[in-house]
Amino acid sequence: MAYDPKLGRLFLFDAEDLQANLAGRLSASQAQGFAAAASSGRRRTRVVLPIFGLLLGATVVLAAANSGPDTAAALAVVGVMVTFLVLLVGFFARRQGHTEAVHADGRVYTIEGPFEYDPSLDGSWRIRVGEFTFGVELLQYEGLDADATYRFAFLPTEPNATLLSLERA
Repeated sequence: MAYDPKLGRLFLFDAEDLQANLAGRLSASQAQGFAAAASSGRRRTRVVLPIFGLLLGATVVLAAANSGPDTAAALAVVGVMVTFLVLLVGFFARRQGHTEAVHADGRVYTIEGPFEYDPSLDGSWRIRVGEFTFGVELLQYEGLDADATYRFAFLPTEPNATLLSLERA
């Protein structure tokens, strides 16, 4: 098939993006966009992590300074909270690192088939094609023909694959 301007507007891609994606690679503008997003994320992390560390340290100091006979219990609670927060930050940092690696690799995959709505508990819109799930906006979802088969070009990020472009198959 060919580039569909309606799908391009809804899903934010152009004919050049579609052509590159169907050839198994990112277009120059897509690669540049992902590189800029990764750079911005790294800058933000360099600012946020020290602030996060300072707040954790201040919490430990305040817990130690304001506790009486139950100092050990207060510090244990703070320790559990700190451990949970560090694990949470580590989890999201690992996921972000994986996403950035997939973006940097630039290997685009395609899957063809009908899609189905994949309901979520958080109110977001997702569609499933085979084993892959894509996050979409309501207008994007409504712009697809429920009876049609599409070829989806994507990057295998988690938890949802990154939808780059699509065409009617």
